Amino acid sequence: RVEVEMHGDANNLRTPNGSVVTYKFPARGSKPAATVKWYEGPTQPKAPEGYDYKIGRGGGLIMVGTKGGICHDGMRPGSPRLYPQANWNDYKSKENEAKRVPKTLPRVKEGIQGDWMKAMREGKKSCSDFSYSAPLAEVIVLGTLAIRTGKALDWDAKTQTIKNNDAAKALFKIPARKGWNPEDLI
Repeated sequence: RVEVEMHGDANNLRTPNGSVVTYKFPARGSKPAATVKWYEGPTQPKAPEGYDYKIGRGGGLIMVGTKGGICHDGMRPGSPRLYPQANWNDYKSKENEAKRVPKTLPRVKEGIQGDWMKAMREGKKSCSDFSYSAPLAEVIVLGTLAIRTGKALDWDAKTQTIKNNDAAKALFKIPARKGWNPEDLI
């Protein structure tokens, strides 16, 4: 389910002055249900309980857990940290070095575009290949459709259909020139 709170009207030519998009993901296997909120425009989230860093204006992420959480400033998570700050200081301390989470993902020094080019040249998997980027793009498009129509929508990922928002359905399946429909490419 994708819900939207608008700060301005839905419009075919421009985005509203701001919005809050709420994604409600169902439980999957052993993974519990999750709610993700995307704030866009002048609206900022309220700091969750225990959050003791300043919330900046340049974007970022706050993940709320049961004993604090993880946060980072900016649009790329280059240096995430724990909150409250006491948790981060404890994690970084020499005494807890052996308890730190091991780095299992490769670090990308050349940026995501450079990593993509390197993957093509070397025939390796990039850090954000389609198994990662396609579901992410799907989520972004659904939020955009909710913003564009100003209405919530229910998405069936298995059938790739919108259940309850006719305006979003019409935007989801727009006509394309012959040869450029997904069915034509298979």
